[in-house]
Parts: sequence; C-alpha cells; structure tokens
Amino acid sequence: MTIIDTTDTPWSRVAAGIEEIRLSHRRGSDPYTTFLVRLGPGRRLPDPQAEVTREILVFEGACALDDITLEEGDYSRRAPGYAGTWETEDGCTLLVKTGASPPPPEETVPGQEVVLVQTMFTDWLPGQGNLKVMPLHSVGSESSALVLWPANERFQPHKHWGGEEILVLRGTFMDEYGVYPKGTWMQSPHLSSHHPFVEKETLIYVKTGHLPPVDE
Repeated sequence: MTIIDTTDTPWSRVAAGIEEIRLSHRRGSDPYTTFLVRLGPGRRLPDPQAEVTREILVFEGACALDDITLEEGDYSRRAPGYAGTWETEDGCTLLVKTGASPPPPEETVPGQEVVLVQTMFTDWLPGQGNLKVMPLHSVGSESSALVLWPANERFQPHKHWGGEEILVLRGTFMDEYGVYPKGTWMQSPHLSSHHPFVEKETLIYVKTGHLPPVDE
C-alpha cells in the first residue's frame, strides 16, 4: 500500500506558476501516470492531443476547459485524440490520471468520447449502508466514483479486486491501519483488504479495478 500526504509533500515546478506532485507511475505495455497539478491564479495549461486517455478531477478551486467551467469535485475523462487548454482565474489543483483504460471497441458509444460530470448538478445514489455514491465513469472492471460518508459510518471489511485508489477530498478517512485527512492519496494493490470507517462526514474519490496483480 502506498500512502502520500500531499499536504506535506514538496511540489515540483513545471513552469511559471504551475507545480506538480507525482503520485504514481508505471511503465511497460500498460503505462499510466497519476499526479496532482497546481495552477496559480491566471495560469493556462495546454492539454495537448494525446494517445492516451486522461482523467481529471478538480481537487480545489475552479478552472475552465475550453468553454466548460469545472468547479471543485467535478470530473472529466477525455479519450485519446482530444486536446484543449485548462485555464484558471483564481487558481486550482487537479488530480490527473493519464493512460487510463479505454473502453473496448464494442462498448464505445459515439458522442461519449468525452465524459463530464458536474457534481453540483448530479444526484447522489444510495450506497451500501448510509453511504452515498456518485458514479463518475465505468468500463470493464474499472470504475471511478465519489463516495460521501456520513459521520460515524463503518463499511464492511472487503478485498480490492484490481486494487483501489483513494483521494480524500474532505474530512478524515480511517481504517484499522491509519488515519487519512484531507489531501491523503493512497493506492492499495490487487487483493489487499481493509475495514474502513469515519468519525465525521467525509468525501473521497475512489477508483477500483484498474491495478493488475503484482506479478504482472
């Protein structure tokens, strides 16, 4: 399990007013990269046409992608071949994942090459127990969602088939191994397990099913 407290991790300069924290990187036949990028007020970040899928979650602040404004918690997934420019007036921090699995050809729906979830206008769905879930995207065994935990909620012990990745967006996430405040990023490998709970209302981003067995 990898745990990074991004509030206590140095940022690396990318360009004037743009910094990043590299969270995860894998080479090989199925490469991917996960990082936080922070844009200062008035900055622009070209998102060039790429050969890989990009997932972007607004962690803090607000930004615009072309003519679409994304607020804190909003999510965008862009298929290979799409380009654009991120701009922010007051500054923002983004969680960016590149190289996410594309859908198989038989599941590709014309007009859905770009996924956009604006959470202010999206309903929460009931989850297990008292959890509320907002699905962001799903393809094959891989899925991404926001999960809202009410105060004093406990989830059942479970294993992570295909691994699990979490970014704590608000509150404090907990399990039998530790306490993870806002800004904590964690990645648990295939078939890892834990028994999570919270003491106060907590919002997390969760991605599951995207990590291969360790021996691959």
